[in-house]
Amino acid sequence: MDERQVIQFPEVGSFTVKGAHRAVLKLTVAGESGCGTPEPTVTVTGENAFSPAKMSVVATENFTVVNRSGGPQTVMCTPDPGGNGDNSRLEKGETQVLAIDKPGRYVCASVQHPDARVVVTVKGR
Repeated sequence: MDERQVIQFPEVGSFTVKGAHRAVLKLTVAGESGCGTPEPTVTVTGENAFSPAKMSVVATENFTVVNRSGGPQTVMCTPDPGGNGDNSRLEKGETQVLAIDKPGRYVCASVQHPDARVVVTVKGR
C-alpha cells in the first residue's frame, strides 16, 4: 500500500514512532523544530464525551485532540452522513495534531464510546 502519513510534533522532546512490521523510528525535536500546539482543541473527557460538541476549522488547518479520559481512545472522523474516515489512536493523556483537507461537515467520534462525538465544520480556504 502506498500510503503517506504526516506526523507533527507540537513540542520539543524525544519521541518513538512505531510502525508496521516492528519498524521503530526514534527522533528528537529541538529548538524551533516543533510546530507549536494549534488551536482549536477538542478534548475527550473523563465522562467519555467530547468538549466542545461543535467546532469550525478551515480546510487543512491543524487542530488538537487531547485524551483526558480514563483509557485509550480511537477517534474516527467521517464525512456526515457516513463514509470512510481516518482514525487516530490516543493513549490516556496523549495529544495528537489532526487536520481535515476537504470542506464539509464531519463527525469525529470515539470508536470505544460512539456517543462521544464532536461535529466539525470544515470551511474552504
